[in-house]
Amino acid sequence: MGEIPSSIGKLTNLRALHLSRNRLSGEIPSSLRNLIRLDELYLSTNQLVGEIPSSLGNLTNLRTLDLSFNGLSGEIPSSLRNLIRLETLHLFSNLLAGEIPYFLGNLTNLRKLGLSGNRLSGEIPSSLRNLIRLDELYLTSNQLAGEIPSSLGNLTNLRALALNNNKLNGEIPSSLGNFIRIEALYLSSNQLSGKIPSSIGKLTNLTKLYLISNRLSGEIPSSLGNLIRLDVLGLSSNQLTGEIPSSIGNLTNLISLVLGSNYLTGVARLDLILELKGITDVELSSNAFSSIIFPEPNASVAQVEYLYLDSLDLKEVPEFLQQQNKLVLLTLSENNISGRIPQWLLEKTLGYLDLSFNNIQGPLSMALSNSSSYLISNNRLSGEIPSSICELQNMQVLDLADNNFTGELPPCFGNFSSHLYALSLRGNNFTGKITEFNRKGCQLSVVDLSANSFEGTLPRSIANCDQLEYVNLGKNKVIDTFPSWLGSLPRLRVLMLHSNMFHGVLKACGNDSCFPNLKVITLSKNNFRGRLRAEYFKNWPAMKYATPDDEAPPDNPVETLKMVIIDKGIEREFGKTPGYFSLLDLSSNNFIGIIPESIGENLLKLHTLNLSNNHFSGPIPLSLAKLRRLEALDLSRNKLYG
Repeated sequence: MGEIPSSIGKLTNLRALHLSRNRLSGEIPSSLRNLIRLDELYLSTNQLVGEIPSSLGNLTNLRTLDLSFNGLSGEIPSSLRNLIRLETLHLFSNLLAGEIPYFLGNLTNLRKLGLSGNRLSGEIPSSLRNLIRLDELYLTSNQLAGEIPSSLGNLTNLRALALNNNKLNGEIPSSLGNFIRIEALYLSSNQLSGKIPSSIGKLTNLTKLYLISNRLSGEIPSSLGNLIRLDVLGLSSNQLTGEIPSSIGNLTNLISLVLGSNYLTGVARLDLILELKGITDVELSSNAFSSIIFPEPNASVAQVEYLYLDSLDLKEVPEFLQQQNKLVLLTLSENNISGRIPQWLLEKTLGYLDLSFNNIQGPLSMALSNSSSYLISNNRLSGEIPSSICELQNMQVLDLADNNFTGELPPCFGNFSSHLYALSLRGNNFTGKITEFNRKGCQLSVVDLSANSFEGTLPRSIANCDQLEYVNLGKNKVIDTFPSWLGSLPRLRVLMLHSNMFHGVLKACGNDSCFPNLKVITLSKNNFRGRLRAEYFKNWPAMKYATPDDEAPPDNPVETLKMVIIDKGIEREFGKTPGYFSLLDLSSNNFIGIIPESIGENLLKLHTLNLSNNHFSGPIPLSLAKLRRLEALDLSRNKLYG
């Protein structure tokens, strides 16, 4: 740890300097300019900050420069144009901005160029066509725009090209068919349009082709059947039409076929796809096939591990799955499957099973002893939750939302919290008290018990769940005072207690770190009363200051559950706990007195503020003018004047 000492610049005979994978901090010392004999400089995977010093351009003997995985900022310095012997330039995962310098095209000895994971913008410079020795070009996860230059087709020695996760548009140039040595082509998550060029079928060394999440249209070219070394073909989330070409059957090395979320039609021959003996991952979801031909029972076909068959208008669970003994993940959501779940399916060693949004009926049948995720929301299941559910010791995600379950939860249900990450029982008819959570350990990140008839007080054991990010207990019959004791939860972002029978005054936590990450709180339609104390809104620091997650939602360990938040009077669904907006809803209670100035003084990140249908009096506080991010303000049905 510590900084790189400037005295290292005195070691003028150094030919190689390897300082990667330490905890070095501070800036790169300009004294490195003195190491003119240096051939290799590795400073990757540290905590270096500041700009790349222009003095590195003095190291004209460098063949390798690796500054990846640091916090370096600014633009790529023009002085690097002097490094004409450079063969490897790796600047992965920093904070570099600006455009990709045109001069990089003059470094004609480059074999590896890695600029992924930065903030580079502008177009891909056509000068890169000069790098005819290049075998790896990584520009992933930047903000690059414009078209893919057809001149890149000049790089006939490329073995890997990664341009995914940018804003590139236009068509895929047919000149990419010149990459006769290429093994991996990553163009996913852009805005590419037009047809997939048939010239890609010339890339016979290709093993991985990713074109996922673009706007590609037209048919899948049959020429892709020439890619006999291909093991991954990813074409999902586009606008592709027509049938799956029969030439896919030539891809005998295929492991993963991902065609979901397109407009593919005709008959999907899953039976032929599974004749590819090595295939383990098949995604056909969300297409417009007229029918699907499944393998005959007991047919000799591949044993898949991941199978996605959502939104295909299936009427029943396919019988051939009885012979699929290696299934890890199976999704059959948004079909028209009715009746009960076949017992043989529940006895499989599935890790992940999604049967949500079907017409499945009857009681909840439990087996799935090895499952970690069981999603069966939006069906017609009924009856009580069997106590045998408590035997599922591997369960991490359980979604039973929007069914017709009744009765109380079994007493052992709270033990789930010791290993469960996400629990949704939303939209059923559960009654009784909310089960106590495991007091010795709780791993829950998401809890949604809303739209039931739970009653009584909140179990204080919820405070043991220090991983909680999202709590929705709205639309129940809970009778309690405001749970200020939840303010100790360090990760809690969303707290929804609306439409219950909470009562009393709002009480602060008594410390400055109360609700440190709270960004959404809804207390509407309860019986809260009294005045809002000014000091109360001086807590909640996540609503006060701009933080990096204002730009995008934070990562969430559980993305399989939909999280419902009422924003501007409308229920919105999120796949992650939202980090990019803040909401405060205290409407339809019995609050009195003036609206505290401290709301506008402190909660500067608010997007929605709803104080309607209370008994507030006095003028509208001038401090609300400071809420520059505010999108919705409702102060109606009060006693405001002035």
